Amino acid sequence: MWHLGLDPALTGSAILLTPAQVPVVGWTWRPRTRNGARIWEVAIVQPPFARTEYRATLNQVALLIREGCSRVTGQSPFSICYETPFVGKNIRSALSVAQTTGKLLGPLEEGSAQVTGVEPNAWRKGLVPQGKRDTLKETALRVVPVRLPAMGAILTLTAQHFAVPQDSLDHLVDAAGVALFGATQGTHPHDEATCQLSLPTLSKSSTHGAQDNAPPADASSAKSAKSGSKSSSRPTRRAT
Repeated sequence: MWHLGLDPALTGSAILLTPAQVPVVGWTWRPRTRNGARIWEVAIVQPPFARTEYRATLNQVALLIREGCSRVTGQSPFSICYETPFVGKNIRSALSVAQTTGKLLGPLEEGSAQVTGVEPNAWRKGLVPQGKRDTLKETALRVVPVRLPAMGAILTLTAQHFAVPQDSLDHLVDAAGVALFGATQGTHPHDEATCQLSLPTLSKSSTHGAQDNAPPADASSAKSAKSGSKSSSRPTRRAT
């Protein structure tokens, strides 16, 4: 199966891996201002090519990624593994990242076979079992490009496209690491660090990308269903 790794943030990235775990396309977005309104500049890198698209909302950024995945995979379903927000002392920051995650996952999940969320240190520890906790992030940033040699070209082209140092593209490396974790471990969660949802596959039809002046796309609404069960004297944990 194809695997999409997502590092969701206002400035974030996504990486698509082939079933053989080779990164083939990278998306990196960052906010910009146009005529007093915030928009997103998206660098799409598929070596040896790179181009820029602009979208009005994060929903539209997600649609752009979903459509790109559909073209590259030939409408084959793909799994998504995304980094969940880190909840530390700054609760407001965590809430902001959670909202951004929802805006991106809403459109993306319609084209996926399953979605897995993983905590930052959980996927890093999964890829670098011997890594020390206090240097785990730095170690993962070095290890992921080694594990995925094709990332070198994507990182180089993205840095050139945005005119930024390559070592500033942490989001892109993290997205690749999350994708690799999802491809090797995340599809079978073994602890509370991950959660998995079964989702429908993408239909044969796909929509064309929204243009710069298109109205914002609505996020997909999640539906929940309740089922009754016989009462028991002992509470049971509901699987998520």
